[in-house]
Amino acid sequence: MEHIILLVFTFFTEAVILWQYTSSLFSPCYSTKIRLALLSIFYTILFLLSLPGQTWLNIFSFFIINTIFLYILFKLKKDY
Repeated sequence: MEHIILLVFTFFTEAVILWQYTSSLFSPCYSTKIRLALLSIFYTILFLLSLPGQTWLNIFSFFIINTIFLYILFKLKKDY
């Protein structure tokens, strides 16, 4: 049980950090409510994927979900 509480706290902290970082650096495409709802959904998914304890799944899913969050909800352009 302590492990799950620690995971919840960790993912909540990571979500807050991502929220602060993206809010100060990028221009949003959607309202605050939509961004907050999607961030909550994405980090709930990350939490559920972390429960089996597979490190590579956690690393891959963290990268993919945060990238999706950035490209969907903010005005970013790809420069090659």
